[in-house]
Amino acid sequence: MCARLSGDLTRIPHLVAFISILLGGCSVESRTPSIAPSPIADPLLIDRSWLTGDPCPPPCWHGLVPGVSTREQVMGTAPGLTFLDPESNVQTSAYFGRAGLGDDGLADLVTFACREPPGVPCAGFFLVDGSLVQIGIWPNYPVTYEEVIDSAGQPDYVRIFRVAVEDPNSCDIAVFWRERRMRLFHRNYEDQALCRRSLGEGARIPHGLEVHEVYISQSDDFQGIPVVPWIGFLIED
Repeated sequence: MCARLSGDLTRIPHLVAFISILLGGCSVESRTPSIAPSPIADPLLIDRSWLTGDPCPPPCWHGLVPGVSTREQVMGTAPGLTFLDPESNVQTSAYFGRAGLGDDGLADLVTFACREPPGVPCAGFFLVDGSLVQIGIWPNYPVTYEEVIDSAGQPDYVRIFRVAVEDPNSCDIAVFWRERRMRLFHRNYEDQALCRRSLGEGARIPHGLEVHEVYISQSDDFQGIPVVPWIGFLIED
């Protein structure tokens, strides 16, 4: 048994589906679904703080810092953010898969859905012994790797790997910033050639890939993850 569910889940069926997928694989990061974002006109209903650094740059997010902030601070901050639905709070226990984060390998996961579109997960907070260890952000608007790099600067590492070994069409492309303690993920379940093409070019990635997930963590130590130095985008013919 990898996780325990708690709380009133019946009010937000889309979030139930998200949690079910997430927990079914027992790995928070590798099983998070990629939800196709749609343009949202109201700036109060989207979160670009991790990209712009306003009100604070990563590893800070709306005043919360993994490795520093507490559960009480998370629960005091998240419900007041204009893009989150304060009534959508779902609390679970999920396998975190990081050494030193609890004897049983579990972290408490508190997830909030977006206000728009309703029921779609927007942010998740991973907590161990009452301390925040990681923030997950799932953008509800289109944003590409180029946009992030233009704002945040060149990343340090990239990882290109298959989401599921049994699925030949799956491909993950993750980009890492050490100083920001930030990782971005593009999840692809359709383009069989994406991983092969990028790896064949020395781990260069295609232009125009959208960011599906953002993680800000308590540590910048990516030594346990098979990453390679970032060298840039594919050179177009």
